[in-house]
Amino acid sequence: MPGTFSSLFIVVFDRDFSGDVVPVWETVVGDDEPEALEEAKLLAMRHAGVIVWRESLPVDGKEGDPIIVFQSGAIGDIDWQ
Repeated sequence: MPGTFSSLFIVVFDRDFSGDVVPVWETVVGDDEPEALEEAKLLAMRHAGVIVWRESLPVDGKEGDPIIVFQSGAIGDIDWQ
């Protein structure tokens, strides 16, 4: 979309000693969605859960809602702010 900057984010989750789902790490993977999906599918085989979402920031500064492009397994709470 012209005039919009977007980034993809991957968050990986595992279970802690009490069985709760907690984030292990988060990364920004730029804007290459096929590459992010491939990485997320590989991570999903080794972790409790994975989510990939896209955030866009239009040039006018009005941030839209995140768009989930992939989700697998158990995910914990995500702070979208």
